Amino acid sequence: IQQAGLDCRPSDLPSVDFSIRAFELGNRDILGFGLGGAFIFSRPFYHKKRFSWNGEIGAGPGIVTKKMDYETNYKNVAIGSHLNIFFVIGTELKYQIIDNWTLNASLSFNHFSNASVEVPNLGLNYPMAGLGFSYNPAYSKLIKPAEPSDTLSKISDHWQWSATLGFKQNNISRDVYFPALSGNFERVFGLNKKVSLATGVDIFNNTALLDVRKENGKTDDLLSNMQVGAHANYQLHVSDFVLLIGAGLYVIDSHKKDGILYNKAGFKYYPTKNWGLNVTLKTHKFKADFFEVG
Repeated sequence: IQQAGLDCRPSDLPSVDFSIRAFELGNRDILGFGLGGAFIFSRPFYHKKRFSWNGEIGAGPGIVTKKMDYETNYKNVAIGSHLNIFFVIGTELKYQIIDNWTLNASLSFNHFSNASVEVPNLGLNYPMAGLGFSYNPAYSKLIKPAEPSDTLSKISDHWQWSATLGFKQNNISRDVYFPALSGNFERVFGLNKKVSLATGVDIFNNTALLDVRKENGKTDDLLSNMQVGAHANYQLHVSDFVLLIGAGLYVIDSHKKDGILYNKAGFKYYPTKNWGLNVTLKTHKFKADFFEVG
């Protein structure tokens, strides 16, 4: 352990912050205002004594004051709910001027979505640029712990599985909430002490597609509604949390309306060695498909 005050460099360890952001959404009469709060995971891509370049990704609750209403606000085709999920992805540059003061410059992409739990759900997307200072009055008094290279080994390779459940609507039966089931089986490869790569197979059964299949003259049984894909996820490990972002390719997909690629972003929390909570958003590019919890 280094003596307090001798080395106060910007940390090269992953960190978790909470950010609150308010938005004027561009049309007060139709969209209103937005308020989002997100737990943001930050990891340095590049780190020197006083400078760091960080990647950031996070999520939390979001509120949009104006939603779609087929009688009073039918022009709002972007969002069908007041309560949403708020996503953030971005990058930040930090330069430590002196021990307590840091200069920050950031670019981020901010997204409000309800994961198609209520339609419509095209989502609301807002870029943001930031420039400012941060001050930590206790910074020079902190004791800097030993680097993880001195205390931790590489993440071990292992197999894991998960089963999740979500709910969503479709544009045919708008007031009905359909269950969306999914499961995956994958192999995790540890790349270093903080990062792993997971590759495996996903099985989806989104029952909201049954109405779509029936309308198109296709069979509407659960077996024919099955979707199977192969995926690869990048995973950042922070204590008992695992932050993941990845992409998959449909191997079996009789729906074929959303393309052959799908994406996932979310986190896992492991209160015990073998069991954890999985919260993931499945999308087709920037179009949300459904939210998975399991």
